[in-house]
Parts: sequence; structure tokens; C-alpha cells
Amino acid sequence: MDIAQERLLSAIDHLLYRSQGYHIDKILFIVGHDLLNSDKDWPIPATTRGTPQFNSEYHIDMYRCARKLMIKAINILSEIANVHVMVIPGNHDRESVMHLGDTLELYYEENENVKVDNSDCLMKAIPYGNNLIISDHGDGPKAANLPGIIAQRFKNLWSNTVYVEVHRGHFHTNKSMKLQAIEELNGITVRNLSSMSATDYWHDSKGFIGNIKKAQAFVYSRENGLQGILNYNVSV
Repeated sequence: MDIAQERLLSAIDHLLYRSQGYHIDKILFIVGHDLLNSDKDWPIPATTRGTPQFNSEYHIDMYRCARKLMIKAINILSEIANVHVMVIPGNHDRESVMHLGDTLELYYEENENVKVDNSDCLMKAIPYGNNLIISDHGDGPKAANLPGIIAQRFKNLWSNTVYVEVHRGHFHTNKSMKLQAIEELNGITVRNLSSMSATDYWHDSKGFIGNIKKAQAFVYSRENGLQGILNYNVSV
């Protein structure tokens, strides 16, 4: 857990430093995408549906660590600009991350600089000028079905925007090369995000070891869409 915390805080520090050349007036911060890796300890560490996992710590200790770490990260970001927190539960820790999101929602309830979206819908969206940025874990709808789903679920938001992006975390492109990192579907850009997480026994046995573990920040202009992608590559 110490390594995971150091990686996230170093990534935030690096990406904020790299973004100094831009005027930042809003930050979208995602909490989730299998952040806790499992939903329970008994009788063995396992996902929401019961798939065994390899964890270094007890689940409750991981939850408490993640809670403190998310608050620390959000506080750092809120010193730069208003922060919109999207809680995106993964298939590994669906219930636990929703509980974590509820904690964050209560913690920042009176904070005007931080908005926490922990709504029940597992696919969430935020408009930003001409941009519509959507996030879901990626274990549900297939990428090819996203245009039709988004056209119905976010039709009012989509009609007022020009650039639509979907960010997904289920298929980490640094672990599986079968998926495209970026797909263009009927005017929608779908991005399968990378991960900084260490390689566990299962991924190693399947050969999903990857070469680069990284975090990314995407910089958008209100008028002209995506302007830059900033990378933080884990050195060890």
C-alpha cells in the first residue's frame, strides 16, 4: 500500500507540474476502476462476484488507506481549481467503492470547491464547454454499443456538445494488447486507460505484464476539445 500511495501522489505532483502552461479552471478526478481490487476478505479475498484475488493487506485496511489517500489527493487538486469527483465502481469492488464514494460525498458536502458524483448510475458524464466527458468502468456495454447508449442516456448533453469522449478502466492497455488504446465510433472517442498498479500473480501467469505502468491527464479547451495528453510513467 505504501508503494501505491507514493505512485499516486507522485503522479499528481508530476501531472500538475506538467500542466502549468495551461489555464486550469476545473479538474475531473476519477475514484474507482478497481481501486480496492476486492470487496471482501472472508473466506478469502475476492471480487464482488467471488473471484479470488491476491491482496497484500486486509480489505478493511485497504479501504481505510484508500479513503485517506483519496481525500489527500482531492485536497491537493482543489488548491488548483474546482474538483469534480466521479465515483466509478469496478467489477472487483463495486460495493466497497460506492461506500467510499458515500464517505467522500459526506466529507465534501459543505465544500463549494469539490463536487462528488456518487450517483447510482455506473456510467457518468460531465459537460465542459463543447466537450462531453463520459466515464464507465468498461466491463458492461461493449464499445460498439456505446454510441446508441450515450445517444439515449445523455441525449440532452450530447446535443449541446461537439467533442464526446468515453474513458474506461477495465481493460488496461498496458496489460492487454488485444484492445485498441483509442477507438473512434460514430463521432465518439473511446479511451482504454492505462494503470499504475503492480502486476499480480494472475496477470503475470497470463502474460499481461506490460512494459509501461502510467497515469495520464487529459487537458481540454472549452471551445476546441482535447489539447494535450500528459503522461506519468512509473520508473520502478
